[in-house]
Amino acid sequence: MGLDVNTLFLVTIYVEAMLGLLLLFAWIQNANIHAVAWWGCAHLLRAVSVMLFGMYGSVSEAISIDLANAVLFTAFAVTWTGARVFDGREVQPVYLFGGAIVWLIACRAPLFQESMDARVLLSSSLITAYTWATAYEFWRAAGATGVALARDLHAVRARRAVSPAHPAVANPALVADQSGDRQRLALRALIRGAPFHHRDRLHPAGDGEGAHRAPP
Repeated sequence: MGLDVNTLFLVTIYVEAMLGLLLLFAWIQNANIHAVAWWGCAHLLRAVSVMLFGMYGSVSEAISIDLANAVLFTAFAVTWTGARVFDGREVQPVYLFGGAIVWLIACRAPLFQESMDARVLLSSSLITAYTWATAYEFWRAAGATGVALARDLHAVRARRAVSPAHPAVANPALVADQSGDRQRLALRALIRGAPFHHRDRLHPAGDGEGAHRAPP
């Protein structure tokens, strides 16, 4: 049994719209995480794009192809912007709408309109660029967090050698100088990376067998 193309379009539109609305609902529950709202809008823009693609043949190609692709590129740009916002970086409107503007300008060129290969090449290049840019934003954020955690963990282990208290208590500046998600991650590294048990506390010499001595 074959699949109806219109059914596939409808399913895709419903899925994208539901994902977008769910993300927006999650953002309403915690409005401090603005990136979730950006990603929700990206899904809704993709739903609009697929809807415009599905109107091919009943409306002009300027709407079902040119405008539909412009909305699609903007959706990928919004996803990339969400990744930037998630890591605390600013929105860049030029790049946010740059892909759609480049596409719409190119569509005005007669040679570009007549060449299907050129259309496919440009659209694929724009989507690839935004996708890799999104991946880079996440990679850069993960790298920065990893370096910070490694630094904090090294400080905690050094502190453990000379302090009888839990490092998170003995030196709260290790956590206090972080903010947001990095603060929680740093605190988790402090607690899990250098665990302190009762037997690890320093005792004066002669308290019993196996007592620990403070380093000179």
